[in-house]
Amino acid sequence: MYFNKIIPELSVTNLEKSLSFYKTVGFKIEYERYRQDNKLLGNREFLVQDPDGYLLRFSEDLGVKEKFND
Repeated sequence: MYFNKIIPELSVTNLEKSLSFYKTVGFKIEYERYRQDNKLLGNREFLVQDPDGYLLRFSEDLGVKEKFND
């Protein structure tokens, strides 16, 4: 049976600052989520942690839309 490597997904307040920090301590960026050229890729997620500490993630694909410039 094949298991994926651990891939952390973090919520951050300052993306550039966080990327810089994690690169400094040896992490590398494998991919960036929710963007593909001039398109936005969307999904909706929610997480539930049960009393034993297991974290369940539910996700729904929202599709693709064109990115608009402000």
